Amino acid sequence: MRRRRLSTRCAVALAAVGVCAAAIAQERDRVTDAKLSEAARAFDFWLGDWHAESPAGHGSNYVRRILNGHVIEGRYEMPQEEFSGQSLTIFLKEENVFKQMWVDNRGLHNVHFFRWDGSQMIGHKEGFDGHAMKQERVRWFDITDDSFTWVLEESQDSGETWSPSWTVQMTRRGGG
Repeated sequence: MRRRRLSTRCAVALAAVGVCAAAIAQERDRVTDAKLSEAARAFDFWLGDWHAESPAGHGSNYVRRILNGHVIEGRYEMPQEEFSGQSLTIFLKEENVFKQMWVDNRGLHNVHFFRWDGSQMIGHKEGFDGHAMKQERVRWFDITDDSFTWVLEESQDSGETWSPSWTVQMTRRGGG
């Protein structure tokens, strides 16, 4: 009987420690998130659950903050194309830019660096297309609470002119 009471007390104590640890972690996350600068929140328009429409069909994009709010995780899926990808985006305070790493189930991986220009988010990447150097940029624009346009553009002339290669219209699921 005495062992049973001791086991019960230990279980209650461990549960209390678990509840306290969860409460402390929640408070730490809230405080850390509150300390993010306005510049570090420039991508907040993207947070949420999105419906995506592109020439290839429709998909979904779920975006949230993780790791005490310092990392933005995005998951993109187009089931009819058997396509999925994931991005991790961080704000580099010293450079005042966002760095985004993208990977997908077709083996593509890349890194873009983004800046907010007051009306749109623009990210750049240089890469080799197998024949020549090309430049790529990604733009988020026409941003409202419930929608935005995402476009991947390429330049073959060092950024003098840009041509869209992929456009996606995003609409927030369930409204604001």
